[in-house]
Amino acid sequence: MTTLTERIPVADIAADASQIRLGRFLATVITALFVALGWTAGALWFGVRHCAAAVRYGWRQGARIPRAPQPDGGGPS
Repeated sequence: MTTLTERIPVADIAADASQIRLGRFLATVITALFVALGWTAGALWFGVRHCAAAVRYGWRQGARIPRAPQPDGGGPS
């Protein structure tokens, strides 16, 4: 019976890993970080705008609440 480490093709993995170009890899990682940062900022900005619009809508709806009629103060009619 073979062990797990004997079944792993270490030589093939090492050959594939040696073909990686460090400069291109680092450029890809840095670009991915900026994309993730931009996506997160965009999602947060969308959420902030949505919440602000909801608050403004609620404020305007709350301002239209009918008040109970006030008793006549005896002024001119």
